[in-house]
Amino acid sequence: MSSSSSSSGLIDPKATYVQVKSLSWTTAKIDICSGLAAPILMAPFIAIVDTSIIKAAMDPTSTTVAKELKKAAWFFVRHPIRFLANRENQFMMFLCWKVYAGTYASVNLMRSYDDANRCDKSTSDGHKFMVSFAANVALTQVKDGLMVKALGRSSGVRVTLIPRLCFLTRDAITMVTAFCVADRIAEAVRQRFPTIPEQQASLASNFVLPAALQTVTTLFHLLGLNYTKTKSVYAAWPLIREQYPASLFGRICRIIPAVSIGNNINKESRNVWLKNDLA
Repeated sequence: MSSSSSSSGLIDPKATYVQVKSLSWTTAKIDICSGLAAPILMAPFIAIVDTSIIKAAMDPTSTTVAKELKKAAWFFVRHPIRFLANRENQFMMFLCWKVYAGTYASVNLMRSYDDANRCDKSTSDGHKFMVSFAANVALTQVKDGLMVKALGRSSGVRVTLIPRLCFLTRDAITMVTAFCVADRIAEAVRQRFPTIPEQQASLASNFVLPAALQTVTTLFHLLGLNYTKTKSVYAAWPLIREQYPASLFGRICRIIPAVSIGNNINKESRNVWLKNDLA
């Protein structure tokens, strides 16, 4: 890496969202630190949803996702200190934080690389998608395995090719929406309504789109889960229709803190730190 030779390390220090001129240890530290910091406050909410889903999947005859969500959320509201002090909850929160910290830090580093190499928008979008998808999928696989192990149970169900493809499609749609499509939508909104500030357009699109796309990704999620049981798309469809409303609500509750809010915190904090340190 090399340091910028000019007084400013940014292409346009006055821009709403700045771009770096070159890679340096300073830009790398900012990219990593903003990525690591963004999911901290969101980790308890993500952990509540993920733990509830896994507990319900492990013991579907005696509990449901809704029951587990209600129990965990109510305990968190009534006893937040006890919730945060619990060792099992701390481990679950760490696992959830790790997934999005790794994803955001990876995207930030790639964004700086693309800025420094003057990559065009399409190339940069492709890079961000590949990096976010690879990091998120790999870290999620590790997280889910450790969560199941920590809860001391095993579903004993082997996930076959079609469910895996459903889950990969679900995650791919979420990542491309969060890191590529949302920025394009914000630009289109700004072109159509020039009076809307760039920052407001970006914040709104980054918040709304990942949550809105859960109407689509929930279908892939449920198909993957139910195909494992039925071994048939046709046989899985009645179960998908029955489970869709509750699953959609649960996935929106999860994606808002994990991606809608977390991505905005990451993007805004990185931008502020770059301006303070490099402008």
